[in-house]
Amino acid sequence: MHHPDFLSPPTIGSVYRRDDGHLGRFESMVVALNVRQDDWSAHLLTDNGVELITRADFENPKAHDSWRPAAWRWDSGAFRFTPHHIEWDAKKAEWVQREVDEEEEVGEALPPRSALPKPGPEEHHATWRARCRRKFPSLDSDEGRELLGEYWNEVKAQD
Repeated sequence: MHHPDFLSPPTIGSVYRRDDGHLGRFESMVVALNVRQDDWSAHLLTDNGVELITRADFENPKAHDSWRPAAWRWDSGAFRFTPHHIEWDAKKAEWVQREVDEEEEVGEALPPRSALPKPGPEEHHATWRARCRRKFPSLDSDEGRELLGEYWNEVKAQD
């Protein structure tokens, strides 16, 4: 599979993300950047300390457990995360520019309250929230966090 040269150096303060199937989503921020011509390396400040990422890390496909820019989306055709503006065209066997709708640029809509799973009887708030975000990635936003908080309070008030 051809790998495009689509990753320019990040900027200080860029948010990177990776997923852990058990604990949910981890986020980190670029705190140091070193750029030399076409090559770059960056330091991510994570909950577990500082991690190094380089341009070479992005020559291989990015999966759920890989550090990747937070804005990247899952491309099911290429079976990897990609920047928002490109996608894998299986018929042409190459990367192509993706036309982005204005609505899609804004982001995915939040799910209706009726679609949210009910918390288990002994389930902690953080565990339930992580489960909801895995099912509905759009909940990983300020509006999503507000919706989850309101829903949790409603359900727990009924108990």
